[in-house]
Amino acid sequence: MRFYKVASEIVARPVTRSTFLRMLKDEQQHYSALKKEWDKLVREHKGVLDAPVFLHFDFDALKRIFPSRQEISKKLKADLNEEEALRLAMAMEKDAHDFFASYAEKFSDTEGRDIFLRFADEEQEHYDTIREALESLGEENAGAVES
Repeated sequence: MRFYKVASEIVARPVTRSTFLRMLKDEQQHYSALKKEWDKLVREHKGVLDAPVFLHFDFDALKRIFPSRQEISKKLKADLNEEEALRLAMAMEKDAHDFFASYAEKFSDTEGRDIFLRFADEEQEHYDTIREALESLGEENAGAVES
């Protein structure tokens, strides 16, 4: 969410800004859905917070996929052009997809696996949307060169 918020504030083209704002909205919905699933789990299984951890959650991987606000600002404001911002967003979405898909494989329970697979699918959709925006930018730039 931090990346898309900052990126939407610094890009020049309205179509790219719109893409980043759409991704921001989707990520906010993902967060809300994940929180809802977590709250349901805690509500339905009272002792879950006291149970032994059965899956290793790789917080370092999350930090690599989802950089801090300072890292995002630094990357986006270090003379990063629009194409590079889109490519960075694509890389983050691919990493997020791979993370969720890999994490889903660790579940033997169908509901847990399905939750993470759903998030993986949504990250793939984001990747595809951003790729389309990047292709549109390339076509626009090619048209400008021809003119």
